[in-house]
Amino acid sequence: MSVEITRDPCFDQKVVVVDGLPHAGKTLILPILKGFESIELPLMNPVYDTTCQLVSIGKLPSDAAVALLRMTADMDLYSSRLSRNSNFRLFDVPGVITSGFIWRHLKRLGIRESPNFPMQIQAEGRILHVLTHGVFRFSSILSDAFKERLRFIEILRHPAYIMRVSLMVSNGDASGRPNAPLLVRTDAGCVPWYATDWAEEYGALSLAERIVRATLGFIDSGNKFESQLSTEQRCRYLRLPVEAIMKSPPSVFCQIQAFLNHIPHRGIERYLRAYQLPRRVSKAYIEQEKSEVVNMFRERSVSDAFLRLFLQQCSEYESAYHVISD
Repeated sequence: MSVEITRDPCFDQKVVVVDGLPHAGKTLILPILKGFESIELPLMNPVYDTTCQLVSIGKLPSDAAVALLRMTADMDLYSSRLSRNSNFRLFDVPGVITSGFIWRHLKRLGIRESPNFPMQIQAEGRILHVLTHGVFRFSSILSDAFKERLRFIEILRHPAYIMRVSLMVSNGDASGRPNAPLLVRTDAGCVPWYATDWAEEYGALSLAERIVRATLGFIDSGNKFESQLSTEQRCRYLRLPVEAIMKSPPSVFCQIQAFLNHIPHRGIERYLRAYQLPRRVSKAYIEQEKSEVVNMFRERSVSDAFLRLFLQQCSEYESAYHVISD
């Protein structure tokens, strides 16, 4: 007997997903999104990331994934409207305290649930806002789940910065940490989920080369995924270089407004000041970043092949986005 899992969504509002590699600067888009009062505070729920990862390696059927994502999004929006899972930590950037909307969320704490509450959320047009980490190239399942409701924003950053910070902060062992990646047992041994397709190569590489291989692979496969998007899908995706946010936040604000097809409710000037925006991104700064990465490659005996690929991606990024000031 053939069985298919199905679930229709409870709400039909947009779902805004802000994605990017670690250290890409996803939080810098938060002051811009604060201009849209109906967008909820960002939440981090590993279900979204993990579902995309499991589907990408063939360990979760697409029908189950779509049903899970729809159910999770409905419950997240419902709970957010009640401030049930709100972040009241003092200094967390995506939290209530730093949001500028503290009284709104405090008032929500006293809301009594009723059978009509889902209809109230629907009438208010609240928009779910999710933060994910490096799932852009695996996000087709999100598009399948949310259809035209999806608005996926990927925050990009110059490969030199991403690579430098990745090499600096990684100690090679994430076991025991809550954010440790999923592991896959293969014939070549246990590897992180993202290395499933290159498990044998993973075992032969040094720690530094594994980081380089994974980072460059995420960037390259993201570019390939974008090139394969259909015309219908492209209206659901926006790739934003963080340097553009730094350089001209008002221009990005207008771009976001058009992408969301949503009218902002307030200006963003005071939020930009809190994030020290705008900022200048100079060519000299980028060249210094690249030089530091090249030195790190040499100190860690990273192969010349990876170095050439890194420099190629730097050149392609600078040519594609033109966001570096002279």
